[in-house]
Amino acid sequence: MLRDEIPNGNKKSTLMRFLMALVVCFIVAGGVFLVDRTKKIERDWDQYSSHRSGESDLISRLYRHMGYGGFIHNFKNFVIRRDEPLLDAIELNLSEILVDLEEYEVKYITAYEVEFTALDGRHQALELRKHIGVIREVIEQYILKLAIAKKGVSEGVDAVMLDRQLKVDDSAAIAALDALFNHVKEHAKDEVTSIRHNTDNTIGLIVLMLVILVSTVALLLYIVTMVNRQYLASKIVAEENKDALNYILNSLSDSVIMVDEKAQLIWANEAVREMFGYEPSELVGENINCLLPQESRDGHYDLFKHYLEKPVPLELGVGKVLRAVKKGGETFPVEISLNTVTLNSHLMAIAAIHDITERIIHENKIEALNQSLIRNNRELNEINKELESFSYSVSHDLRGPLRAIGGFSSLLTEKYKNLLDEDAQDYLARIRRSSKRMGELIDSLLNLSRYVREGIEPVEFNLDELAQSIFNRINDSTDIPSDTEVEIQSEMSVIADYQLMDVVIYNLMSNAFKFTRKVKNARIKVGMTSPEGGQDLYFVSDNGEGFDLAYADRLFLPFHRLHHAAEYEGSGIGLATVQRIIRRHGGRVWADSAPGVGTTFYFTLSNPH
Repeated sequence: MLRDEIPNGNKKSTLMRFLMALVVCFIVAGGVFLVDRTKKIERDWDQYSSHRSGESDLISRLYRHMGYGGFIHNFKNFVIRRDEPLLDAIELNLSEILVDLEEYEVKYITAYEVEFTALDGRHQALELRKHIGVIREVIEQYILKLAIAKKGVSEGVDAVMLDRQLKVDDSAAIAALDALFNHVKEHAKDEVTSIRHNTDNTIGLIVLMLVILVSTVALLLYIVTMVNRQYLASKIVAEENKDALNYILNSLSDSVIMVDEKAQLIWANEAVREMFGYEPSELVGENINCLLPQESRDGHYDLFKHYLEKPVPLELGVGKVLRAVKKGGETFPVEISLNTVTLNSHLMAIAAIHDITERIIHENKIEALNQSLIRNNRELNEINKELESFSYSVSHDLRGPLRAIGGFSSLLTEKYKNLLDEDAQDYLARIRRSSKRMGELIDSLLNLSRYVREGIEPVEFNLDELAQSIFNRINDSTDIPSDTEVEIQSEMSVIADYQLMDVVIYNLMSNAFKFTRKVKNARIKVGMTSPEGGQDLYFVSDNGEGFDLAYADRLFLPFHRLHHAAEYEGSGIGLATVQRIIRRHGGRVWADSAPGVGTTFYFTLSNPH
């Protein structure tokens, strides 16, 4: 039995949505990971700033409390000048030194022991404790000497003699303080190196993620293009087969029906619509009597059973007028070719019914065409909905992560510029440029999709006036060399969609200006020819860079370029857009070119649809 081909557009649409979801999940996950890495670098830097600043301040206080103007200085002045008021300052300095030493041990040395569990970390903590111990020993000597100094001053011992007697070698304490200070400097240097290393790793991950993202999007675009091509190709073949089958069935003057052993109709071809007024599906399950006049129904089932007992090919109605009845009760003369076939172990009768009158063939044919148009419109509406869903997904789900990548790379550059070397800053600049480039590609893809599905509103207008307006726009936004000659043929009247033709002419003219900017005395022409008996032929020509026609088959493919992007800017979508718009106008577009000679793009326009 005949069945319509089941379309696979929904399956492909589901696959595309799944791929898009995978890409979006990957981008979101990568963005979250990079944000986390960036915040960790910020935390490390804040911790480094607060920790190292506090340790440096504490050691500076020890220098101040022990050195000039501090404990040792005041002790010597007390011994030599016998200035008893200095005792209060000495006591205060001593108390501050002991507090500073205790704070350093608790706050920093203990922290080093917790932070560095490895052997090297424990060794550093022991060294620091050793330096603190040296300072404590010197302070303890001074404490003992302080009691002797007080007694000597009260007894009036000679100052020089007393100073010589109380002399303490404090060079070890000063050296220990220097060692603590040097430790802070070295440890700070190591932490800065570690933070820079983490920052460089994060930048590398950003670059890697962007490369993967660009590759994934490029692959996705390639898959979209290939799937759409296959889908459109299969759809064209299916439509051609359907049209051919409809034409054949609607051209037949015979209705073909299949009847089972119970005289029930189980299948009928499309011709029964024209001949009997029934839809084939209406007849399925009905008794064959519904196609017979009332006077022929009595006894028909017995004759039918008798025929199935001894089935042979029969021609009925030859030499005898047989009549059939239409759905509305109207009868008409027929001839019947009868035969049998076995399907699934069941004997079926097949009848080819020939309508002698042939009066309703054209009406049913028109009806069939209308049904075909309804189906086509329904399928086109579904395609448009899928394209709109895809456009929204690209615009909404991809732009957010792209903005995040560009924004965080800018934040890294601004906030850690002094910590980043020249290579790291260059990597960040590349990230921002690539993000911007990706946004432009997404916009170009969306425009291409929009131009394909938007409705066409043909109007009559002058193409030369449109070309002149586009030239003025290009001239206002681009530095065109003064020796460039532009010629626009006058009185070029066309019937087309004005907005879409603006896109076509703008792309072709901007290409012409782009590929002639390195040529002296550049010449660009927009015109048309009218071959006798043929279509009007429009063209945009230049004497610019040109290209090898061996690569002409790639010229109108999306994202395919015949020149390096470093030499000539562009998204690779312009000519693909031109081709689709021209095709929607029932025309075609092609190019004639030679390297170093120039390029001419030709296109035709028919009735827009």
